[in-house]
Amino acid sequence: MVHASPGVGKTFYLLGLSAAITRKELPEDFCGWKIKKGAGVLFVDGEMNPSVMQNRLAKIEAAYPNNPESKKNSLSLLSCMNFSRQTGKTINFSNVDCRNEFTKIIARHPAKIIILDNIVSLMSTKDENDAGAWSVINQWLLYFRAIGKSVIIVHHSSKRGTQRGTSHRSDNLDTIIKLESREDGVTVKFEKHRNFGGDEAVPIHIDFHIDDSMAIFTRSENSDVDKVKRDRFILKMHKKGRSQKHIIRKVEKVTGKKLSPGRISQIIAEMKKKEQNANA
Repeated sequence: MVHASPGVGKTFYLLGLSAAITRKELPEDFCGWKIKKGAGVLFVDGEMNPSVMQNRLAKIEAAYPNNPESKKNSLSLLSCMNFSRQTGKTINFSNVDCRNEFTKIIARHPAKIIILDNIVSLMSTKDENDAGAWSVINQWLLYFRAIGKSVIIVHHSSKRGTQRGTSHRSDNLDTIIKLESREDGVTVKFEKHRNFGGDEAVPIHIDFHIDDSMAIFTRSENSDVDKVKRDRFILKMHKKGRSQKHIIRKVEKVTGKKLSPGRISQIIAEMKKKEQNANA
């Protein structure tokens, strides 16, 4: 489960993860996590306008200009709004007929990762605290684990900061991630981590770099001062005519962090804009 308050960036974060693991050539990591193996993703969106989702995905795809989507491991978007327009039906996995229909779709879909965004939109019940109502859905989700599908369910946080509704949702989950808003990004906290621990389970900070054309997610640098120094260093090398590969190697050597080509391009554009504003 990934849960957060409204507007923190749950959907954007998961689209970024989905894009990273469905590249033709796998990036070395996503926000510092090593990507060992690619996988197809079926992203079921329960509430957003399809055009908004496509716009967000286009910005994320722009971060991989020379690395297209894998033909084997593709990212498929299933919009409930489109589904309703085409079929006249709504998607509610609390309904047994709906579950049965989608069981067939998901079981034969090549994607290994299924993202259900979100519980409120896709699994509507009269009472979110009804453990019995969730038990039926829980057994359905366990079936997908049994046939080799990893399911990520997206949810809203309560006013207390915990996942909203019955605590029984947590019982069979391997991992629970809470996203908390911070300046320029989010803090990722692991509330449950069944298969890992120690340093792998400590909270981390993720920066969201989103503009009109591109969206990039990176693990946050140590301080704002370090970022300013790094960005000036990148612009200086760019002005000297250094290649992007050369800049990436130098930045990694100096900071210990490897930035993507897309992030390097974005930093250069941001620094040039700041210079123009300063000289205006």
